[in-house]
Amino acid sequence: MELKAYRFFGRRIAIGALVILGSMWSGCTGPAPSITSPSPKDSAQPPVPGRIVALPSFPIVRVNEPVSGDNQVQNGGFETALGGAPVAWALSIPEGGTAARSDEFYTEGSHCLRASVPADAPFEAVEELPVIPRKTYLVRAMVLTKDASGRGRIEVRDPEGKAEGFPVRSEGVTGTIDAWSLQTLRFTVPASAKKLVISLAYTPGAGANTSAAIWFDQCELHQLDPKNYLAHATFEDADATGYVSTWWPNNDPSIGISRDAYEGTKAKEIRPVEGKDSYLAACAADAAELLGKTIRVRVMVKAARKDPSGPTPVVMKLACKVAAKEHAVQTEHPGNGQWTELVLEDTVPKDADPTSKSFQLLFLRQSNADGPVLVDDAIMELLPSP
Repeated sequence: MELKAYRFFGRRIAIGALVILGSMWSGCTGPAPSITSPSPKDSAQPPVPGRIVALPSFPIVRVNEPVSGDNQVQNGGFETALGGAPVAWALSIPEGGTAARSDEFYTEGSHCLRASVPADAPFEAVEELPVIPRKTYLVRAMVLTKDASGRGRIEVRDPEGKAEGFPVRSEGVTGTIDAWSLQTLRFTVPASAKKLVISLAYTPGAGANTSAAIWFDQCELHQLDPKNYLAHATFEDADATGYVSTWWPNNDPSIGISRDAYEGTKAKEIRPVEGKDSYLAACAADAAELLGKTIRVRVMVKAARKDPSGPTPVVMKLACKVAAKEHAVQTEHPGNGQWTELVLEDTVPKDADPTSKSFQLLFLRQSNADGPVLVDDAIMELLPSP
């Protein structure tokens, strides 16, 4: 099978024509693999001089959260190549640089990806992968550097460049290190994104005057399954009146069920009622677990404005009580008549009251709302500690 190389903005792009769906360890079961030492031939004549060594005792840290499905990166261990280029990866190689599969150092299997770049030159190897909107993922890879003034790292970006909050990058490693560094990124896919680009990248540092060598191995992408502290939050189990336990009011003319759902077949509907402010509220399950922790709330909401220049049609508010005083954060819907993800982040006070009527997520329909406000697919999750 032919391997083709192209030049793009002054860089050579090598793309393997074959895609192999490799099977790698799942990241959550089985014995922990360790880094394989170089072969006796490599030990006698190190291919890269200096302090870089592969330490057999260096452990690979596994995913410590529940995962959904297997690793989604193809050929993340770089075991398969065509003409030296790893299949399933597109390599952006600077002028004067090289990149290919290598057996110098590796963490599992018998190969890795090695790149050599001149001073002030970037490099990246990329895969574009399908993802599920609004799901949380963890990407990780092992990185090794020598004489690096810049940083070897992971980057995740939207191929269309439209997703808010992207690209995201790991801290990266620099200089000459004598052990593989595990780089990780935990991110949530925007509601509008269906594909993301995983990049194993080297970004040069300021004033670089020496060439650098970078190794990458065992790149993985896992969908995580964090606990949702909002129960019955897709409303698929609501009855004809809109009744759902843990959400209120129920049996109220201001609350119903709409078939115009963001996902599934049902969404909560906050209806206008003459002479009355309409609202929807939910309590957090196991709210005591959230005290003193940072949480994020993400909810799909659809609403329109009567007056385009008037105030928002709906406010989403996260509130709790601390010593009889309210602690709250809130955000607003743009009123564009479209399903829009509303997001709130907050650190819950340690002494907040976790009982249901004191710890609430509220949707307050405003007088400028044109018709009902729809709410669907609500998520309240605990963010990992820094």
